This record gives sequence, C-alpha cells and structure tokens, in this order.
Amino acid sequence: MGENTFKGLKSFSIQSPHTRTFLDEWFMHKIFKKEDILTTRYEFIDVKLNNKQLGIYAYEEHFEKQLLESSNRREGPILKFNEEGLWETRFYKKFYNIPFPYFEAAEVIPFKKNKTLKNSTLNKNYKYATQLMLKYKELNGNLNEIFNLEKVAKYYALCDLGRVRHSIHWHNQRFYFNPITNKLEHIGFDCFAGIEEGDKDIILGYIENDKYEFDVAFLNKQFYNSSTFKRHYSFYLEKYSSNDYINEIEKEFVSILKTLNTKLNNEYPDYKFDFERYKLNATLIQELLPIYRNNNYKFYLNQRNYSHLDTIGNHYFPSLGLKASWSKNNKVLLENFHFSEVEILGYTNSDFKFFPFSGNKIVLEKFNSKLSSTTFNLDSLATHICLKPLNTNQITYCKIKNWKYKSDASFSLNNVKSSTDFMPSVFKIDSTSMTIKLPFGIYNFNESITIPEGWTLIIEEGTVVNLSPDKYILSYSPVSMIGSEQNPIKLVHGSFIVLSQKDKKSTLKNVIFDSLSLSENSNWTITGAVTFHNTNVLISDCQFSNNLSEDALNIISSDFELIRSQVNNTFSDGFDADFCNGVIKNCDFSFTGNDGVDISGSNVTISNSKIYKAVDKAISSGERSNLIVNNCSINKANIGLASKDESSIIVNSVKIEKSNVCYAIFQKKAEFNPAKISVSSSIEADFKQLYLLDKNSTLSYKNELFTGTKQINVDSLYLPFKKVK
Repeated sequence: MGENTFKGLKSFSIQSPHTRTFLDEWFMHKIFKKEDILTTRYEFIDVKLNNKQLGIYAYEEHFEKQLLESSNRREGPILKFNEEGLWETRFYKKFYNIPFPYFEAAEVIPFKKNKTLKNSTLNKNYKYATQLMLKYKELNGNLNEIFNLEKVAKYYALCDLGRVRHSIHWHNQRFYFNPITNKLEHIGFDCFAGIEEGDKDIILGYIENDKYEFDVAFLNKQFYNSSTFKRHYSFYLEKYSSNDYINEIEKEFVSILKTLNTKLNNEYPDYKFDFERYKLNATLIQELLPIYRNNNYKFYLNQRNYSHLDTIGNHYFPSLGLKASWSKNNKVLLENFHFSEVEILGYTNSDFKFFPFSGNKIVLEKFNSKLSSTTFNLDSLATHICLKPLNTNQITYCKIKNWKYKSDASFSLNNVKSSTDFMPSVFKIDSTSMTIKLPFGIYNFNESITIPEGWTLIIEEGTVVNLSPDKYILSYSPVSMIGSEQNPIKLVHGSFIVLSQKDKKSTLKNVIFDSLSLSENSNWTITGAVTFHNTNVLISDCQFSNNLSEDALNIISSDFELIRSQVNNTFSDGFDADFCNGVIKNCDFSFTGNDGVDISGSNVTISNSKIYKAVDKAISSGERSNLIVNNCSINKANIGLASKDESSIIVNSVKIEKSNVCYAIFQKKAEFNPAKISVSSSIEADFKQLYLLDKNSTLSYKNELFTGTKQINVDSLYLPFKKVK
C-alpha cells in the first residue's frame, strides 16, 4: 500500500462476517483491548468492487507495527510457529487426523521478514525472541522468564469467559516480543473459526485428576502447572466472571452491538448476537472456581510415538522432511523429520550448480520421536541440500534456512527475578518489610544487579554507586532513592532500569545520574540510560548529566511527575515519554544533542520549565499526544515546538528566542492525521521562520487560524542520528 493507509492500517484482510461467527469475534477483540491484551483491530465495512455492492465484510488488521503502536507498545518483532507442515499433510484428507511431527519441526518465523532481518535492532530482538519461543515450545523453559505470567493469566481467563479455544491452538498463536521487558506477549485474534470445535471445558486449566497431554496440547497446559500463573489466573477468573464485570461490559458495548446487529440483519436477517452466552459462561466459571482453587492436579507431557507413519507410503512433505539450517563458522546442521530414511547427495549454490558430497554414502535415519542429524562445513554460497527420501527414491531439494526450530544449547534462562540469591552481600534484605536496602557508602559494581519483583529497593541518602559502563541496575520492584541537597545519591556509569507495576510508586529525590550509557552487548534494546516502564514514578530535584544513550531519561507506559530536575549535556534526547500521563514542572533541559523533551502517545503538561540549546526540537509532541505548555522558555533550538501525527499542543504562555522555526506542525506517518498547535500567549524573538505548516495541519495563533495547503518535506526536519563513538 506504499504510504497509503485505511483507517490507520497499512495492511489488512477482509472476510465474510460469518467466517468468524459474526459479532462474537468483534466482541472478544473489544474485551482484549479493554484489558490491554494485544489484539488486531477488527471492524465492519461495506465493500464495493468495480461499482458492484458486495455487502458487509469484516476487516482485520495484519501483524505489523501499527498494531503495536495503537496499543501503546514499542516496535518489536511479531512471531509465530511455522504451520506449513500442518497444512501440507492436511491437504490429503486421508491424513487429516493423523499426527505428524509438524509441531516438532515448526520453525519460529517473523512477520515482515525482510524488515525484521535488515533492521539491526529488530533482528537482534528477533533472535532473542526466537530463543524464548523455542524454550516455550520445548515445554521445559522457565515460563516466568519467557512471559509476564500475570498478563498471560488475563488472556487465558478472558478466553474462558468467551469459551475461546480456536486461537490458542499452537498454529494460531501469535506473539509480540516486548523489547522493554524482554518477554513475549500473546496477541489475541482468530477467536472463532465459525465452526463448532467441541470444547466442553469451562475453565481450561481445570482437571479432576492428573492428566497426560501430547505436546500440541501441553503447550498451553504447561501454564497451569505454575503456581504463579494459577494465582493470577484465579484472580482474573473471579474478576471477569463477576456480576460487576459482566454488567460493566454489557453497559459499555450494548449500544454498538445493537447497531452492528441491525446492520448485519440487512444480509443475515436471522442472526442475533447472544450476550446471554457470556453471562452463562461467567456463571459456570463462578460455580467451578472454588473447586479449581482447591485443585492441585497437574498436567504431564505424554511422549508421542510416530511408528504409525511407517505405513504412510511414498509421500514426502518438504516442511516435515529434511531440515537444513546455518550454524556457526559456515556449518550446516541437517536433521531428518521425515518418516523414512533420507540419503544426502550434495548441495547447490545460487546458480543451482550441483556439488556432490564425496566419500561414504550419507543416510539419516527416519524420525520417530528422536532426530537423526549430521553437520557439514559448506561453502557460504550454498543455498540448497540435495537429497533422496528412500521411500520415494525421487531426488528433491531442501533450502538452507536461518529460521530455527529448536533452541541453542548455549541459551539459558536465569530465574533472577524471583530470587534474592544473586544479590551482592552489601544489600540488606529484610523479608519482614520486603525491602532490599543499599546502606550509605561508596560502592563499585563490576556486575549487573537485578532486584526481584515483590520487594522495594531502598538506596540510602549520600550513597555513591559506580557501575562498570556496560552494566546495569535492573529493578522489577519499586525504588525509593531519597537523598538530600547536601548529601545526594549518585549513580555513575552503566544504566538504571525500573520495570515495576503501576500500583507501586517509585520515588527519586536528590539523585544525580552522571555519565550513564547503554551496553551494546546486552539483550536490552531500551533507549534510555535511565528507564521506567509500566510504573508510577515521582522524580524531584534530580540531575541527569553527560548521558551517552539515545535518551537521558525515558519513561514508558507510566504515570509520572518530573519536578525541579535538570537534564543537561546529553547525547541525544533529554527526556522521552512514551504512552504516559504526566507533568513536568520547574525543570531545565540544556545542551541536548537532539530533542529537549519528546513525548509520543502521551498526555503531558509542562510548566515553568526552560529548554536551552536543543540541537533539534526543544519540545516535540507526536502520535496523538496531548501537550499543554504553561510559562516555558526556549532558547537556541532548531525548532521550538513541534506537533506531529494527530497531536495537539495548547500553548498558554511561551517565550521562544534565537530559534530557526518557532512552531512546526506536520504529519510524518501515513496512519495518523494532521496535527495542530494553539497559541494564546507568546513572545518570539530572533527567529528565522515563525511557523512551518504541513498540508491540513493547523496553527491557531493569537486568534488567527492558519491551515497548511502544501505538503512539506518532513524528512528535512529530522537530523541524521549520530552514533556513539
């Protein structure tokens, strides 16, 4: 679609409403969205083709970054298990219900493959996410390290409310890798297939006795063996099945449901959305929940035997046959998932020239729960392996791929979040008050420090922490760092990351962050040397100086107050707020290598603050942000105030001096609409251009309204990003 969009979507599919059970699919998407579970946007439209009315269709967003941005997530890879093997075998009706090793052979593949592989950050994220998905697929990983189990519990509890079972089949699962938390998130979609799947379970995790499941079912059932997951799952089952919640969603959606039902009745006169179905599901959950909570039965993995495939005959399924993948040092790993022996004949290059393997005949044994494998050193230009399945005696080819179907042996998950065993002895742990305290002193840490969840980190007044430049302090708990003007807390080098919860507040007062940076070798792809995510934070009387990362301070998906603080001499942006609600008061931002203050998808008020020498924009507001500016001054910026991509800036009082452009209003991304700025009181002096106005964007300037009539070169407004040397 190029730069075009449709209702904010870059790509989407359309289908007849009946294929996804009419309004049931729409309703589940709305509930997922309400509860902050990632889901595709799903709505109804009238479709016309070549001036011929086709009627009402459902359109659904595809899996790319607009899905993430609309749900307040940073861009990251979206992945799935390769399901080609499943459909290759099901092409033959006689094999439809016969199990093949399509689950074992399924690689992890990303959506938007080319972009993911070419973008260095996305590629790095994809490689890490692949290992998480494979640990999940191998059914023995630490789920707490792979997922946020509370968020997974919300998803499965909502699936129980809707009796949704289709979307949790292994081949329908879609995942987003969150680059801030380094964990996977489920994406809810394809809830109803328009067919009766015969699922009678009320609570998916409920069983009356220990139960053995084959891998494709145990993939989901392994969650129910986790005590952490079960605790959250029980909580959300109770919440979502409660009369209060059912009444709440009925009140919220009943009007639009009636409107859509009436519209559908034009073509489907007998259809009626049945809200009573959800009420009944809720009642059944309520009745069973006390029994489930007292139920200690577990699920176990039942190993599958594939000896029945010996009678399949002369078939070869490429997705379930030989797997060839590049490993290190131009080595190619060959593994056989085919149900008969395969002979390896040689390889071809990009010109499809054949190179036979010399020496002894190479034959890989057939697959039967165990893999037969071998490794070759190959020319880096090799593209395909030439082979002959011995049950067909026909020569075929297998592409050498980069996608992985099993985790690397060197990749391990460390359960540092739920244990204090890894804490340096200088930290004082009080399990009664659930605090981890770093007493007053001067400390030098050569290793990263992780604070597990469920505690409060306290760093005492006057404490100095020197981190090695490539290390970090990472807290999954709220932090309390209260210094004084005479004895501030100091953190030097490294980075500081807080990934807590919004119902837990962090407080920082009189803290100095000096010369912080991010390690290029870590798995983190965060942009802030100091980062807060999904939390509630008060920062007052703090300093962020001499920063060497993209953002000196980055707050994401949080509520914040930034008061009487200074950000100066930073490599790129001074302060970056993404998907936040917050206030900035009495702060100074100076000598920033890019923007002074940059907000995206946020609601922020900035008052009585100063921005001096911002190389790019002093204050930038983007992606449907709402910004209020009260009594602020801007001196020596490329652009004073920039509003972009459906953002709104209300300026009650501002002074802009010695800047190239005072106000820039434009649309950068096709999926958004034009932006606006409204100025009621201001002083501008020594500027080159009062405003720069993109087509259809608006500037209300002291009772005068200006509307852009021509598109501007938006790319020219962005400085090339400089890499840290």
